[in-house]
Amino acid sequence: MAEKVTLVGEVNDNQQIVADNEIYDVDDNAVGDDLVLNYIAQKVKVVGQLRKSEESKIITVESFEVVGE
Repeated sequence: MAEKVTLVGEVNDNQQIVADNEIYDVDDNAVGDDLVLNYIAQKVKVVGQLRKSEESKIITVESFEVVGE
């Protein structure tokens, strides 16, 4: 089951979002690819569907915006 979430965090160079000391893998889709390829080391607000497995948390990004510090 996926749940709709809003995260504020930073894009790392492993194509993940780090928010509240949690690491979220970004699912492959056009919006997520744009985010992780073009906004590395920037603080972003992300809206998407979150799926959790035993090993990881995966977010399918629906929209995002760059936010200030």
